[in-house]
Amino acid sequence: MRRALALALALASGCAAAAPAAAERWSERELRVLASLRRRDAVPPSPSNRVADDPRAASLGRRLFFDSGFAPNGDVACASCHRPERHFTDGKARSVVEPAGRNAPTIVGAASGRWFYWDGRRDSLWAQALVPFEAPSEIGGSRLGIVRRVATDERYRASYEALFGPLPDLASPAGGAPLPEHAGPLGAAAVRKAWERIPRPKRDGVDRAFSNLGKAIEAYERTLQPGDSRFDRYVDAARAGRSREAASLLSAREIAGLRLFIDPARTQCLQCHNGPSFTNGGFHNLGTGSFRGPTLDFGRGLGLQAVLLDVFNCRGPFSDSGERGCPELDFLQTDDHDVAGSFKTPSLRDVEKTAPYMHDGRFATLRDVLRFYDAPPADAQPSELRPLGLRQREIDALEAFLRALSSEPPPAAGAEWSDSERFLLSTLSLDALPPPAPDPGNAVGDEPNAAALGAALFRDARLSRNGRIACATCHDPERGFTDGRARAVGLAPLRRNAPSLLDVAWERWLFRDGRADSLWAQALVPIEHADEMGGSREAIAEHVAGDAQLRAGYQAAFATDPRGEPAAAVFRNVGKAIAAYERTLRSPRTRFDDYVAAVLGGRRADAARLLDAREESGLRLLLSGRTGCVACHVGPRFSDGRFHNVGTGEIGAAREDRGREAGLESLRLAEFRCAAEPDASRAGTCPTPEPTESSALLRGAFKTPTLRGLVQSAPYMHDGRFTSLEEVLDFYRHPPDDPSMRHELPARLDLTDAELDDLARFLRVLGDTRQR
Repeated sequence: MRRALALALALASGCAAAAPAAAERWSERELRVLASLRRRDAVPPSPSNRVADDPRAASLGRRLFFDSGFAPNGDVACASCHRPERHFTDGKARSVVEPAGRNAPTIVGAASGRWFYWDGRRDSLWAQALVPFEAPSEIGGSRLGIVRRVATDERYRASYEALFGPLPDLASPAGGAPLPEHAGPLGAAAVRKAWERIPRPKRDGVDRAFSNLGKAIEAYERTLQPGDSRFDRYVDAARAGRSREAASLLSAREIAGLRLFIDPARTQCLQCHNGPSFTNGGFHNLGTGSFRGPTLDFGRGLGLQAVLLDVFNCRGPFSDSGERGCPELDFLQTDDHDVAGSFKTPSLRDVEKTAPYMHDGRFATLRDVLRFYDAPPADAQPSELRPLGLRQREIDALEAFLRALSSEPPPAAGAEWSDSERFLLSTLSLDALPPPAPDPGNAVGDEPNAAALGAALFRDARLSRNGRIACATCHDPERGFTDGRARAVGLAPLRRNAPSLLDVAWERWLFRDGRADSLWAQALVPIEHADEMGGSREAIAEHVAGDAQLRAGYQAAFATDPRGEPAAAVFRNVGKAIAAYERTLRSPRTRFDDYVAAVLGGRRADAARLLDAREESGLRLLLSGRTGCVACHVGPRFSDGRFHNVGTGEIGAAREDRGREAGLESLRLAEFRCAAEPDASRAGTCPTPEPTESSALLRGAFKTPTLRGLVQSAPYMHDGRFTSLEEVLDFYRHPPDDPSMRHELPARLDLTDAELDDLARFLRVLGDTRQR
């Protein structure tokens, strides 16, 4: 019995050892096929775009890509449907804004394509990038309005004219009517009619500028390339005969899936998914078109005509193709009558990150797609597919192989953290956050009864003059306690952005200019400010006393009946109750906090799972002397709570905001402040301005914001001038050079575009509470 068991174990061991070796035996023909699929670094040229590989164009294009200010409501950008954290897709079956008719494909690696959109109705990335600007279901702007915004923005204008020369003159033609704010050949009837009334030379100038914006966006999108996957490294090892390395890169199941993938007798994969991008770039009919019903989609049938009619195509007047020609259009088959219902073959690189699948997002998982290919619906319209009859284990193997096509970040340089770096990391984790100091002057700041009353008051619009505005209007819990606007809106538009209230209990100074020295005093300002809620103390006291629930909550919190208190006392206590509630608002734990715990605990595998190499690279940059970020963004909240001048006050300009200088003046005159409050001696020490706060740099200085939850708190800066993290980082890289705008920033940060992207990736982690 013992001998038989030993023999069985030996046989089992022998089979296990032999399996990888057998799987690695590839014929010369198969190795050539594998080599044809290996990723390449070279990106094909863009014949119609002379700035396609100009770094300055890519920098401008990045800003345009993430800027939602081109949309009428200021809430849609290219990045709305192509989100970096979702591999530049939006994860929806059919894209935002009204659900658009099709799925948003990734733009990572799109520069290798020949045709764009699922139906190929554009022949370049830059021509494709222009369409969403005017599409009503996407950004929904107008051509003239978009060019006008670039022309009137100093930073945009400077970047544009350095690349393309002067922007068109948008002044009224001699003796003619003023140009409208919005006009274009697409969109609403009024917009189109306004466009037709503009003289042809003016329209041509706008078209030229509009096309150049698309070319800048293409330059940025060409930088978005997939990295090597385990499959690519496997091919290198297999071709070089490094069998042991190859066996460590792909499992036996993944290799079985690869063999199926390249076997034309068992699958049809290589018929369409070939080449380094795993796509032939062509159009194929899978029976997924829609020729009747409410959602018609003829695919390439209409896209073929659209690309020929497009004024921005390679042969058009705005193309830079010159003598290079337009081979794709030159050899386009326009007499093909069998293209209806055909759609472009997508790349399979990083395919596990781009769900859902097909042009209409009909399949949620790779498994669903593989089952469809294995057994196409028998009653569907004609298609190129044939049943494959795969076994379940073969479908499993194919899926495993497809997942092996995901890009893997390069190994992080210096993956080990030094002792001093580990200490610095420990100070940034939420685990290091101490209990907050008391709200100075507020004896009930940490009382549950006061917090319960404050929660009700925070959402109560009846505190406002018109009965429609509450604290929660500008600090919406669904938006991370911000309102998502560049500048908050109450009874009237306000001058500044509404910051998040998460972790506000740790703030020493309130408002962006620090004009309140306690949270309860801050809470009272918007309630009676004429442009915010506009309430009156008497009406608020009467409301609290007259509402049975609020009256009971007030009595529980303050042990007095509001019906017998002066209106000023009730009003003051309303602020203290709201502050007690706001002190309960805490930032959630993020992947970064778990990463720090893994690093400090020596759990390398867990750390590598929690932050990828690009995110860790961004973290290292944040902590490095090259960026100087930690000069202001320190501690568990990534903020020193002080005031710094970064040149955004625009002193002497029409939009001047003196920031902390004005805040100190307001603080001295404030009716409600800690130093004047009877409760002060029982509830914390009143903060006092630091001696350094006499500096001239305080004119235009603003409080350092927390970096936690940064993705959820856009737009950025005190006036919401930047809609994306990329814009903020680019601003820090190239700060204002106007001598009148004194600031603390270095002349420039010597960071590459890739490093800025890494920083942005890490900053997004500070709002990511998902587990990996």
